[in-house]
Amino acid sequence: MKTLFDLTQLYKRLQLGFKNRLSTALTLLIISYCSHTFSLELQTSLPSLTIKSYGEIVLGDNSTEKLSNKKATFIPWSSEQLTGTVTLLQVLAASQKAADLNKRYLDQFSARFEHNTLVDSATIIVSDNIPSMLGGFVKKELKKNKLLHPRAIMVNDKKALSREIWQLPESMAILILLDHRGIIRYYHEGQLTPEQEQLWLLKTEQFVNQAQQ
Repeated sequence: MKTLFDLTQLYKRLQLGFKNRLSTALTLLIISYCSHTFSLELQTSLPSLTIKSYGEIVLGDNSTEKLSNKKATFIPWSSEQLTGTVTLLQVLAASQKAADLNKRYLDQFSARFEHNTLVDSATIIVSDNIPSMLGGFVKKELKKNKLLHPRAIMVNDKKALSREIWQLPESMAILILLDHRGIIRYYHEGQLTPEQEQLWLLKTEQFVNQAQQ
């Protein structure tokens, strides 16, 4: 009987230990989830962000020089610039896959709004995972896209400050639609569905009309 009693007590201790470990695991999971929630809220402004390393890519202003020959340099960029126009803001990982994730929507956006001075696009490339020796590749890609879309804002975020300050998850692509006051109206992680694409295009037009009133 003593052996049976000892086994029963051992079983109870094992049960208690398992419950304690399960409780600890669940607590850590909840803490981990909470620590990865983003701080951006709809109907609010973006928290102030300044990127100095490397920053926004700009092309030389020599008017006699061919566009393709213009020298590309980086200057500090601030989120305070994202007011006055309706802005599509992207925060992308530094990969071709991330850049192509919403290509269908971006092509529609460009076709409809690229020449509309009341609409801007801004893209932040988070390149903290790119080795310094490959930094020239990021600059080359940004320059190529800047040549295709001269009015677009393109930013190289080498220190991933956008993710840190705005507490964004390490998603491949994040899209944010800002109205002309710089207020966050829509937010999305990953790829838009066809229905969402049409909604975002429609809302962009609505926000432009509101800005003109």
